Amino acid sequence: MYNIATAGKNIVMKKKLAVINLGTNIVCATIAKYIGGSKNEIKILGMGYQATHGLEYGQITDIRAVEDSIVGSIAIASSSAQERVRSVIVSLPPWAVSSQIIEVSRDINNVAIKRSTLQSIASECIIDNEYTIHIVPINYFLDNETETKNPIGITCKKISAVFNVFSVKKSLLDNIKGCFMRNNIEVSAFVSSALMSSIALCNAGQDKTTIIDIGGSCTTISCIDEGAVIYSDKVPIGCDIITQDISAVLNISKDDAEKIKIIYGMARTDPSEKPLLIPMFDEYGEKNVQPLPLETLNVIVSARLDEILDIIKKHILENNIDEKYYQSILLTGGGSRLIGLVEYINSRSFLIGSSASIGYPQGIIGEDEYSQSASFSATAGSLMYGFGLCQNVGIEFNNIENKSKTSLFNKLKSLFSGEV
Repeated sequence: MYNIATAGKNIVMKKKLAVINLGTNIVCATIAKYIGGSKNEIKILGMGYQATHGLEYGQITDIRAVEDSIVGSIAIASSSAQERVRSVIVSLPPWAVSSQIIEVSRDINNVAIKRSTLQSIASECIIDNEYTIHIVPINYFLDNETETKNPIGITCKKISAVFNVFSVKKSLLDNIKGCFMRNNIEVSAFVSSALMSSIALCNAGQDKTTIIDIGGSCTTISCIDEGAVIYSDKVPIGCDIITQDISAVLNISKDDAEKIKIIYGMARTDPSEKPLLIPMFDEYGEKNVQPLPLETLNVIVSARLDEILDIIKKHILENNIDEKYYQSILLTGGGSRLIGLVEYINSRSFLIGSSASIGYPQGIIGEDEYSQSASFSATAGSLMYGFGLCQNVGIEFNNIENKSKTSLFNKLKSLFSGEV
């Protein structure tokens, strides 16, 4: 796919970058350096984690707590990398970002299409009271007949463009940005974590696939065609609810339930296998070690997992997604760490003809185990985005403040040099 954002630009804009992945449960700060080579490798210099506080589904409940989580993670990463962070790319959680398909048509009176033509058309993708953070071109149609990915240089009477537009509520973005500004850190870009995961996995050679990013409180579904995100949706349910079920049914703390979920998940059971010994509260509130058969844990996990998968399946089928996009399903995000998840999905005929696997970002060099996991996809994609390594994705623009069509057009225009 032709990418009008990176055309004519140097592939590497900076040698070092800092990325903040603002997750539902964890804030992860990463400082990395571009190495290059045939695989465009990126080396992790330092990472820092903090539990996410003050941020709940759809709203900020305690801005100072959010700020403390962000600053704490940056401090740890800075100390590890021995680098001072002055600017960051902020990867926003799926629940914070909305996406919608917008089609724009224009009569151009038999003239050749230029970059400026596409810039002007994109400037019409304005959503009231929101910041547009990405405009992803999906397709162009010329004279209502010819379909093309790259219309530049073609003469026609009318051009229609289909964009996938990602936006964030202005108030939410302003509050998050304030957390950085108060600490003298510039936000160079806000990005969608779901879209960044797609970047990481597309750059790993995946195409015509569906990416399911399972987060703590939200799961996103992204369908990829030739590097472009042609469909993106989210469901307000994630792997946190499985932790809550384990905690409630077994009467154990959420911390203990989370550990059990991560370590054992949907592990295959053997009748001869010894039961788990877990700390459970009795009716008097005393904590005692009790045996728990793995089979019992699987029943608890599978019940909720079936619900999550059924909701995802319903969204895919109701939106008439062509089956060629979900023949290959890549699982990513924190929920993909669930032991036995892939085997369970493939055994229950999730979608007819589909095959699920874990999606891992490639080209990342790091000693931290997390940096090699599927959970790191959003951060890896953000680094690729920042280093200019995502030509296949078709991201057109980031961080548009929707004051007017004129100002939007000027900001778009400033990104491009030269005409065709």
